[in-house]
Amino acid sequence: MRKIDIYIYSKQKQHKSCDTDALIIKSLGYYSEKHGIGFDENAEVLRDGGGKPHFKNGAPQIGVTHTDELIFIAFDRDNFGIDAEKDTRTVKRSAEITKKYMTQSERAYIDQAADRNAAFLETWVKKEAYVKYTGAGLRGISRADTDSAGLCFSRIQYKDYIIYVCAEKSAENTEIHDLRGD
Repeated sequence: MRKIDIYIYSKQKQHKSCDTDALIIKSLGYYSEKHGIGFDENAEVLRDGGGKPHFKNGAPQIGVTHTDELIFIAFDRDNFGIDAEKDTRTVKRSAEITKKYMTQSERAYIDQAADRNAAFLETWVKKEAYVKYTGAGLRGISRADTDSAGLCFSRIQYKDYIIYVCAEKSAENTEIHDLRGD
């Protein structure tokens, strides 16, 4: 079992990539202090071809996801992907998105669900966590098959949010740090 630390911040209206990077560094300070590792306040957040953030030395691994209101920044020693959505979000074109981007088994799961919106959101969050894990980014979402990925999808409980972590091992020992008051 792994332990992932997730730091949550309020999202400002005009949020930019540089704001996310500043929050990553701030969170790295908290993470470093908690785990007794060296903290480089001048650390630079880099991005790979799929937009996945990382540090030059590769440690710790970084995961970031945004909702309309919140930013979730996560760290772990091993590679992972994370995504979140508010469970009350309604996606206007969910049927169109399902047809275009979901696999046959994912479509069947959504179509058979009593609450199709909830099933769609759950599947979409898992898919996004998966493509963040692989580094494929959204361009790989139609090829992402959450049913046959051979990876662990751990649902993290936090208020009214659907949060999934995709990794090789379970992420059920996750600690959430709500820093919206900071």
